[in-house]
This record gives sequence, structure tokens and C-alpha cells, in this order.
Amino acid sequence: MLKRIIKLQFFPDSYTKNFIAVSILLTAIFLIVFNMLYYLFAIDQRIQNFIQNHTEHAQILSTHLATPLKEGRLERADKFIHEELSHKSTSGLFLYDADGALICGCYKNEDHEVVPPLDSSEYIIELPIYHADSHVGKLVSIVTFTPSHQHFLSLFIPSVFANIVASSMVVLMIILLIVKTLLRPLRELSDTARRVREEQTYSLRAKREGMGELAELTDSFNSMLDHIEAHDMFLHSESRNLEIEVLERTLELEKATKEAETANSAKSEFIASVSHELRTPMNAILGMTNMLQTTVLTNKQREYAEIIAASSQSLLHLINGVLDLSKLEAKKLEIEETNFILRDVLDELSIIFTEKVAVKEMDLVVIVDEGVPPVMRGDSFRLKQILLNLVGNAFKFTDRGVIELRVGMNGTVAKPIQIPHARENDEVVQLAFSVKDKGIGIAKEAQTKLFDTFVQADGSTSRQYGGTGLGLSIVAELVSLMKGSITVESTVGRGSTFTIVLPFAVAEDERSYILPVFTGWRVLVLEPSIAARAMWRNLFAELDMLVVVLGTERQMLLQLEHQTQGTEFDLIVLGSKELLDMTGGLVNYLCQHPELKILLAARLGDETLPKRECDFTLTAFLRRPVTFAQLKLSILRALDSDKGVQSELASEAGSLEGLAVLVVEDNPINQQVMREILEYLGVKVTIAKDGNSAIELLSICTYDLVLMDIQLPGMDGFTTTIRLREELELSDLPVIAMTAHTLQEDRDRAARAGMNGYLTKPVELDALVKLLKEYDLREQKAVFSTEKEPSECIPPKNTLSKAPHVDSEENPALLENLPGLVVSEGVERLSGKSHIYILVVKTFYETYADVAEDIRALFDAQDLVGLAGKAHTLAGASGNISAKDVFACAEKIEKKARAGHVDVADIDAFEEALKTACLSMERLLGL
Repeated sequence: MLKRIIKLQFFPDSYTKNFIAVSILLTAIFLIVFNMLYYLFAIDQRIQNFIQNHTEHAQILSTHLATPLKEGRLERADKFIHEELSHKSTSGLFLYDADGALICGCYKNEDHEVVPPLDSSEYIIELPIYHADSHVGKLVSIVTFTPSHQHFLSLFIPSVFANIVASSMVVLMIILLIVKTLLRPLRELSDTARRVREEQTYSLRAKREGMGELAELTDSFNSMLDHIEAHDMFLHSESRNLEIEVLERTLELEKATKEAETANSAKSEFIASVSHELRTPMNAILGMTNMLQTTVLTNKQREYAEIIAASSQSLLHLINGVLDLSKLEAKKLEIEETNFILRDVLDELSIIFTEKVAVKEMDLVVIVDEGVPPVMRGDSFRLKQILLNLVGNAFKFTDRGVIELRVGMNGTVAKPIQIPHARENDEVVQLAFSVKDKGIGIAKEAQTKLFDTFVQADGSTSRQYGGTGLGLSIVAELVSLMKGSITVESTVGRGSTFTIVLPFAVAEDERSYILPVFTGWRVLVLEPSIAARAMWRNLFAELDMLVVVLGTERQMLLQLEHQTQGTEFDLIVLGSKELLDMTGGLVNYLCQHPELKILLAARLGDETLPKRECDFTLTAFLRRPVTFAQLKLSILRALDSDKGVQSELASEAGSLEGLAVLVVEDNPINQQVMREILEYLGVKVTIAKDGNSAIELLSICTYDLVLMDIQLPGMDGFTTTIRLREELELSDLPVIAMTAHTLQEDRDRAARAGMNGYLTKPVELDALVKLLKEYDLREQKAVFSTEKEPSECIPPKNTLSKAPHVDSEENPALLENLPGLVVSEGVERLSGKSHIYILVVKTFYETYADVAEDIRALFDAQDLVGLAGKAHTLAGASGNISAKDVFACAEKIEKKARAGHVDVADIDAFEEALKTACLSMERLLGL
């Protein structure tokens, strides 16, 4: 209660309240303990005095009783006894004679008993009685302390209460004095310090209270605040001056930055414009030089033409580098999103360096480690550009040995990490691409500035090896843009290893890369190069083939000679032409066993075999650097597997013979490719040129399945599918979408339209077979229409688009890949039928050789809808002939046109890619 009163009325400060409460509590405890001790002491003293007084009184009484007891006057003794019992403190009194016999006596309020019950407050006093030194008796007095104790308490309690009140008042006065003279001044100092801290106001001062040391403390505290205030005012003044100075410099910096950005933007636009203006005549020079080289020239003229071509290529490479750099600086270079096959990118890269490998008599070995996803989503064009720069540098600074490009897993990426082409549920992996050479190496001090613009290892590098120093700086910028990293390890004189780590989203693997015909075949490889041995193991393992790779001729002979029944090798691979020049027994063994199927991997220009006494026939020839697509095609040829593949495919497809398929496709080249592939599988094919024609055909003919292009003139594939479902009530007819698009939105739209499956262009044979088998429902349901069979009905002529059919001899020598044209892949797509591929290429050339003018006109007119449609058609057609660069450029233009913005650089790149591809087509067609 006291604490509540103190808290509410007198002392709002918590420190003071606590001090008062503690002080009062300690005082109360002290008073209680003191009074308890005093009580115990006083009681003890009072009892001792009580006993002493009653003993003395009993002695006096015994003296008075001695005479009556001696004389035998007992009545007088009894009178003394009763008078004595009248005292409050006397409880009993007894008189005994000299023999101890009770003469008289009694116990107050009780019967006369000799030994009365005693309580804790009663005491017995026994005294002998003498008369003239003669013992005449004994007096026993029983006295009680209770009355005396009650009297003591009646006096002690008020005294204690008075002491407590007086002490409390004294203590309270002392506390109030302490609060006023000590605590209040200290609290004033504390409050002032707290306000200074909270308000950051150094103009506050503590009120001077108290005397002596407290007053001096207050003065010292206020003096300290004076100094702090003065220093703070100085700091504020300096801070304001500094802020003004910083603001002025910031404005100057912003102005300078804007001027620099404007100048840089103008520079980038100028570079882009100049690059475009330079590239146009450069393309003409290159094109005409290539045409000139196909004519009859003297040796001197051919030498001049080769110098012009080489110089033009160098200049064009420089122009492209400067243009890319300007885009990077202007932040206009975008990362594309598309599904791509990693092996395709690596094959294209290998093809580019075919001539370099032959000229420098080196090798490029590409190794893809186990576990690397085959299909990913990202910017394959920029990936190829990065690898092209790194591998190109490796060839530039290396004069011997092997350039090794290895692709491996570098772990998965956690979900919080974002990459430009990742979606919410994508699995994102990090791929490490390492390019290793045995060239001149790079000094430690030069490695730190290696990725700076226009910088090379030292000044002599540019003079000796050429180049501008742009390549690696562009690589570093692209890697950074793709959320990756790049590192270099190098030792002068021993070579370098550049490693880039890039994140990619794993895309759905829509294709089966390995034909069943490969599974289980046994291959024996002789390869002197250690790095190349790893490549062969990797390639054949990916093809699901059993491979033994050896390094010496002796090892191979021992392996061949110890073959047993059931362990014979189906294919022999020789890693280089030089192996045929050996004087050992390998050549003789091959001559003695003509049944062996031999594949020779050699550089460009090494097709001529050395003359020897005995001879053997090479079953197939494989160009180095080895590509995955060319290897598959070469194996098919070496194993004479056209029939084998056909039987395997027929088995895999569950016999597609007689399956009636309607192909709805407006592009003549795509029509031709689809007809040849489907007829090769024994499928009955009808081709409709648009959606309306397809509806008319389906209304009068019966088909087992429809392959529907999504983008058709007039009515698109989605609308056509909806109409055939609703109007013709063909709800059970399987409809497979065909498009070059790989976006999830298109898949979702196809599903909503009622399409059953999805086939990506360019169409792969194995993927097509898989879908045809999955949706071949002839055994489940005889027909989807009540009308005639396709062979029986006669469609209206205006509904059909007649794709040429060819039945000519194949060209088994057609294996060479050309710039911009991956011939081996295109032939493989058509089941190895090279004559069909030549026909498709011819159709493309006749149809699209001049399409660049149409693309340019649509771009100049900013007809983005028409541009997107034209680019889509070109993407599908070029994909079917494996014109990879044309396909990539057309797909990019289509995507950007639909997004509403196409750069002139995209049009330039398309024109360049088309011109290169057309020159290769002319060479292929003999034009």
C-alpha cells in the first residue's frame, strides 16, 4: 500500500520509488528483528527478577512461620498461608514439618494436593524453615509468571508500536532528504542526458540543484554539453557545405554521364550503321569471289581469288565483332529462348573448323560427358558464338596437336537463381564447356586483362597471329549476359584451358536420337590420339553400341585375331589416314578379310588412299572433326543398313503399312519431305494445301490420322481442327500438330483446339514413327468416317497439292557438309536417301533463292505480320534441308516480328546466312 501511495502521488520516478521502497522495507525488517530480540531479552530478565523476588519473599515468609511452627500454633501458620495465596502470582503454598509431613497448604482453585500439575509459566520454590538453628519444617511455594507476563505485554506492545512509528518517521525524513539532496539532482542529470540522446539536441542544460559535489557534477555536465554543441554546430556547418559540394559534383557527373551516354549511343548507332553499310558490299565481294572460284582460272588467278576470299572473311569477322560489341555496349543484345539439341550446336561448330583442321593438320575433339541433357532451352546462337570464339582462338595460337572441347555437368541450380530462359517448374542445370589447347599459353600478368576490349596477351600477339582482341571481351560479355562465368588456366609454352559455366533449362526430350538398329553392334576403333579415344568411347556409348578403343596397330591385330564366334566386330573404325601407311600387318589383315566393314575418319583432302600391293575397300568415309550426325549416317552406310533400318523402323512402328494419313501443309518443300518420309514407311499419303481443303477432303474420304500444320493460309490449323471436331463430328480422329514453334503456349493452344499430339519441325523420322505408332488406332476402330477409303475416293483437284515423287538412284558419296548446309543431317532425316535430299534442296533453291528481297521489302514497309508469316514458312522449309543458319535467323525474325520489333541486323544476318546456304546448294546441285 505504501508503495502504491508513493508511486501514485509523490515519486513518479521509478528509481526514486525503488529506493524508497527498499529503504522502508529494510527499516521495517530491522525494527521487527530488533524488537523481537528486545522482547526475548526483556522476558528473560523479567523471569529472573520474578523468581528472585519470590524467592526473597518466600525466605521472609519462612522466617515468619518458624515461630508458629516451633510452638505448634498451626492456625497462625495457616493464616499466613492463606494471606500469601491472595497474591496473583502465587498458585500454591504448602508447609511441611521437619519430618516432611504436610501440615497445611493448598493449590489455588484446586483441591489440596502435594504435587500439583504445573504449566510452563509456573515455578516451585522450596525453602527450609529454621528456628534458632533448628530445622522445624519446609515451605514449598508455587508461583506463576502469567500475570506478570500479561502486565509486561500491556506495556511492551504500545512501546514497540511507538518505536516503529517514530523510527519510520525518522527514516522517511532521511529518505526525503536524500531524494531531495541527492537523487533528484542525479535524476535531473539522467533526464537531461536521455533527452540529449533521444532528441539529438545539444542545447539542453541540466538544472543546477543540490550542493557540493552534485552541483559541481551538474556544472561539469553542462560544460560538456557546451563543447558538444559547439562541435556539433561546426559539423553541421561542414556537412551542409559538403552536401552542397556533393550535389554540385553529382549534377556535373549526371551531365557528363548523359553526355557520355549520348555520345556512346551515337557511336553505337554509327558503328551499327557503318557495319551494315560495310557488310552489304562485303557480302557481294564474298559471293562473287566464291562464284569466281568455281570458274576456270589460272593458278595465279586462283591464288588472287583465294587471297581476296580470305581477306574478305577476316574483314567480315571484324565487322561482326564490332557490331556485337556495339550492341552489348548499347544494351540492345537480347538472349533468345528456344529449345535446341546440344549435339546439333556442337556438330555445326565442328563443321565450321573442318577446313582449319585440314590446313593445320590438327584435330578438334568434342566430348560430351555422360549425364548431359540432350535437349535444353536457351540461346543456342550465342552459345555457338561463344564456343566459336574460344575454339577459333585455340586454333589461332596452336600449331600442333589436338584442340579438345569437353561438355560436362557442373551441378544443378537452386530455384532462387533465375536465368533469362527459365520457367517456374524448369529443372536448371549448369553446363561446363572447356576448350583446351597446347598452344603458346598466356602469362599470369596478362590473364587479368585478357577479357578487356581490344586487349591481347602482348603487343606482339596481334602482329604475329592477327586479330583485334575483341573476341574474348565479347565472350565475357555474352557469358555475363547469360548468367554464367568464365575462367582461364594457362602456362606459357604449355597451352591454355578456357572454361565457361552456363545455366540452361532442361527441355523435354521430344526425339529419340538412337535408332534401334545401333543397339548392341560391336565396334573396334584404332585411334593413336588419347583425347580422340575418349571421344570415340563417348560417341559410340551414346549410340548404345559396344566399343573397344585401342591405341596401337599391334593391339588391334591381337584383338582381331582373337575374335571368337559371337564376338566378331561389326565395324572397324580407323582414326586417321596415316594408319594405312603403316608397314605392320594391319593392312595385310584387312586385305585378307574383305568381309570386314571399315570406316575411315580423315581430314578434308585425305580422301585419296595410298597405293599398295593388296587392296581392301573402305565401306564408308568420315570427315574429321567428327560430328554426331555424320557418324550416324556413316555407320548406316557402313553397315549397309537401309534395309536394316527399314525393318527396325517397321518393327518399332508396329507395321505402319497402309496407314491412311492426311498431311495439311502449305509449303511445297515440307509437303515433299513429308510425302517421301511417309511413303518410305508404307503410309498412304494425301496432301491438302490449306484448312478448307482439309475439311473438304475429310468430308468425303476416310483417314486414320491427320498431320496438321499450325500456320496455314486463311484458316489456321487450330481453327481447322475445331471445325473437323464440331462440324464433321470427327471427335476420335487423331490430329497431330506440326510447327517449328516450341513454346508451351502453342502446346496449350493445340490441346485446347483438340489436337492429340505435337510434332516439332523439322520432322525427325524416329519422332514421327513414334507418334504414328502411338495414334495408329486401326485395330481399335475401323473408321473415323462412313465414307470411302482414300484409295477409293477422288478428292477435288483444287484441294490437293501435288508434291513431286522421285524414284532415282541414290548418291552414296553425298556425305560432305557444306557451309550453312548440314548435308549429313538432312540425308539422315530422309532415311539416308540422298537423291530425295537433293530434290528437296533443288526445290528450296528454286523457291527461295531470291526470298531475301521479299524479307527486306516487308521489313522496310514494317509489315510485321507479313514478315512473321514469311519467316515462319522459311523456318520450316530451311529446317527440313538442315540449313541451320537460315533456320535460326528465320525463327528469330519470326519471333521478333510477332513481338513487334525487328532489328536491321537481323535482316542482314538472314541475308548473309541465305547467301551462304544458296552457294552451298549451287555447289551441291552442280549449278
